Amino acid sequence: MTLHGDIETISLAGILQLLSQEGKSGTLTVSHGEMQFQTFFLEGAIVYAIESLKPSRLGQLLINDALVTEAQLTDCLTISKERKQAIGKTLIEKGCITVEILERYLYNQVQEIIFSMFCLQTGTFQFKEMNLDTRWIVPLKMNTLQLVMDALRRIDDNH
Repeated sequence: MTLHGDIETISLAGILQLLSQEGKSGTLTVSHGEMQFQTFFLEGAIVYAIESLKPSRLGQLLINDALVTEAQLTDCLTISKERKQAIGKTLIEKGCITVEILERYLYNQVQEIIFSMFCLQTGTFQFKEMNLDTRWIVPLKMNTLQLVMDALRRIDDNH
């Protein structure tokens, strides 16, 4: 299944809800100018999200909260690039953080990305259904509908 269109005509909340309810696996890409957001789904659950501008990177958030050091992050970034895997997976493998810490920070990061996507007034989206290779990440299945509700609540609070 490939789904695409303009976000002015179809709500992103509706698209995320559809992908969740249908139990879809694949990648949703939302683009607006130079900004691009990718959300990865596994059986309807969000497992990962990234954005092109990356204002709040996972590593920096962990350093800010004194959960990892700059040296640990630099070492893990090098390993992640060599192994072509997400930094969170490397941080867990090296014993720098626990799965629980990663889950909490990734949830907040994904929530921020979805909130940013929902704030867009114009842009395009495309969902490509595919078998998702999760070997490069720690596949945490986040509740898509809860993420949508949290993002919508934040938007309501800001208006």
